[in-house]
This record gives sequence, C-alpha cells and structure tokens, in this order.
Amino acid sequence: MTNLSEVNLTTESFNHALHRYMDETKPDPLEKKQLESWSLDWNGSFLEIGGEHAVVSLYPSTEWTWDAKKRCGSFAFSLGVKARFQTKSEIKMRQKKDAADSSSDIRKEDRKEQKAAQKIRAGILQRFRNDDYIRKILDGQRNTLETTPVTLCEATVVQNDQEAKLEERVHIDGNIVEAIRRCISSQAEGPINVVECLLSLPYLQTPNDDDCPLGNRAKLRLLEDAMIDACDQEGENDLLDELDVRSEQHEKEESTTQNSKRTKI
Repeated sequence: MTNLSEVNLTTESFNHALHRYMDETKPDPLEKKQLESWSLDWNGSFLEIGGEHAVVSLYPSTEWTWDAKKRCGSFAFSLGVKARFQTKSEIKMRQKKDAADSSSDIRKEDRKEQKAAQKIRAGILQRFRNDDYIRKILDGQRNTLETTPVTLCEATVVQNDQEAKLEERVHIDGNIVEAIRRCISSQAEGPINVVECLLSLPYLQTPNDDDCPLGNRAKLRLLEDAMIDACDQEGENDLLDELDVRSEQHEKEESTTQNSKRTKI
C-alpha cells in the first residue's frame, strides 16, 4: 500500500495547479479575482487556503496499490475539512500584500478608516458564526473536537484483473461544499465549481499514471456525483418554484370566483 507521502508535493505544486485550473476553466472576473487572492500553504500533510476572512484547512488521505502486469489494484481517497478565522498577523500580511498589488504609494489608513474596516470585519465574522453551513466546519462552533476535520468527500475505486470490472464507491457532502463556498469561494457560480477547483489540486495524484491510473477515475466519479447532486438540487428548486406559481394561480382563481359570486348576489 502506497500513500500520498510518496508524492513530492510542495506549496508551489498547489499554486501551479490552481493557476492551471483558472487557465482551463476561464472563471468570470470576480471569481478569478477571488481565486487569485487565495494564499496556499502545504505543510506536508494538510493544505491551508487563506481567504479574505477565514482559513480552510484540507486534510487529504490517498492510498493505492497497483499491479502493472495484471492491471489490477485499488485507489482510496478522502478529504477532511475544518475552518478558522484569520489571525491578526495574517490579516496584516494580507493587507500589505493587497496594498503592494494595487499601488506602491497608497497612503496608510487613518484611524476612522481602520475602525470602519474593523467594524465591517466584526459583522462578517458574526455572520459566519451564525451561518448554519459554516458552523459545520468552523472550529469552536461544532459539537466535536476542534482537531477533528469533517469529511468533505470519499472515493474508493477497485479494479479486479479476473473480472476486468471496476468497483466504485463515492460520496460528497453537499452541505460541506456549501460551507467552503461561503467561507472562501463566495464568488463561485455554484457548488460544482468549488468541487472542481478543489479536486484540481494535486493531492489526488500518484507519482505517475503507471503507479496507479485509478486516481483520475476517482476524480471523475466524484465530479459526477457532485454534478448529480447539483442537478437534483436545481430540480428541487424548479419544483418549488413551480409549486409557488401554481399556488399563486390557485389563489387568483379563488379570488376571482368569490368576486363573481358577490357580484351575482
């Protein structure tokens, strides 16, 4: 059994993968700007993604076996998540970076502007604390140990040489996807964009496809599962909209009937 520690990953590997994702998918300007503002930090076992107000930590687990001659093996992947608010030092570093990116001669904020910014941030953080989705992954807001990540997705793919068939089991928690979107990817068009972006990062890869080609299969199945969930949710929303329209029409018809009876009387 081989695991992710066999893959030589660095923070630069993740930054490169994120920029490749943006080049390939061509997100709209607002979403692209938000993705470009992310700060990524891979420490060897988990990835931190720093957004404007929160930091999301991703804990990947990848294990695989593969017999190249028999063309059989297995691939197992899971991704845990937890989030926290940015520290004061992280906020200052981000502000310095934003100032350097926008202009070299930007004047320092006066005290009124600083207080206004602090007030806005306090309001946003309180909204995060009260958000039912974000609370699922936010440290200190869950009824579990703060050190325990919440599972975002799981995938297992097994290929048997005797039957030449694939056994696949995948699952994505749509509520956790939405929590991540609200934390650091609010400009994303929808949850599927968040899933596609996160799965484009290199914790699903093996040193090369000869080691185990099932990683790409696991990624595709996870994306498919996310798309099905998104379609189901869209269908439910369409159904609710249709029911609302029918209800309004029914109320109008009843009102018209009552008015007609009154006129006759």
